Amino acid sequence: MSEKTLVARRIICDHIKAVGYQNLSVDKKLLLSAASARQKYMAYLEEEKRAKAQASTQTLKRNLEDEVDVVRKRKRQIEIDVNKLLRSADTLAKQAEDRGSLTMLSKSNSLRRIAQEKQELLNGVSKKLEDKLLLIKNN
Repeated sequence: MSEKTLVARRIICDHIKAVGYQNLSVDKKLLLSAASARQKYMAYLEEEKRAKAQASTQTLKRNLEDEVDVVRKRKRQIEIDVNKLLRSADTLAKQAEDRGSLTMLSKSNSLRRIAQEKQELLNGVSKKLEDKLLLIKNN
């Protein structure tokens, strides 16, 4: 038995002992209360179920929001990396043009390839972020 059931039984027993068995009156109000007890219990269970569902939904939403924050930070970091790589590649390309150095040109091209790979990674992260935001919006 749950704690609430035990408390209710104890209250009933104490009341019956206090008024005595002979003085216990069974009136219409008591009969109606007993008849509707099952309905009240079912309503209570439904309310508990609704509260648990709401709590789990809030927890799920909070977890999704945390994941979105992590993905946003990762996206920002990748964007910064891509920009730095492209700036470095441009600088090396200018130096290669000024000096006529093929090694600097190959380094510049290497940095551009890395930036391109990071850009593809960034596109994947952006798609993941959109999916998570859509999940949050639907919940």
